[in-house]
Amino acid sequence: MLLAKKGFTLIELLIVIAIIGLIASLSVAAVNNAKQKSRDARRLSDIKQVQSGLDMYLSDKGFYPNDPIGTPKPMLGRVGAKTLSNGNGWSDTISGAMYIGIVPADPLPTQNYNYTVSGSGNSWYTITFTLEGTSGGYPAGLRTATPKSVQ
Repeated sequence: MLLAKKGFTLIELLIVIAIIGLIASLSVAAVNNAKQKSRDARRLSDIKQVQSGLDMYLSDKGFYPNDPIGTPKPMLGRVGAKTLSNGNGWSDTISGAMYIGIVPADPLPTQNYNYTVSGSGNSWYTITFTLEGTSGGYPAGLRTATPKSVQ
């Protein structure tokens, strides 16, 4: 009578470890892709929020702001593109109207939303931002938001 040995062979263990490694690497790639899509969706949402605030400001004042009114540090600069930074906003200290309480910052600390005002009497603006991948029908790369659209 032969005794049956119990347990796994070395080959069986190596195959199981290889399968577990493959599943782990695929799940990490899927999570990273989901994070990227989430950041891009947030960017588009942030830009729409800023555009709404700018539209309200234009409706009340007749022009787009150079600088926020009543905030401790500049957000929208007088000359050239300025970074929209988290924690800033702009409001009218006379009427108390709040256009944007807190301007959202880009989800990645290495990227920014940049605002430039131009045109006769500050009648036009551009906000530039970067998408990491295709999102909301917009291809990856540098995008520009204007009063009319996002391009």
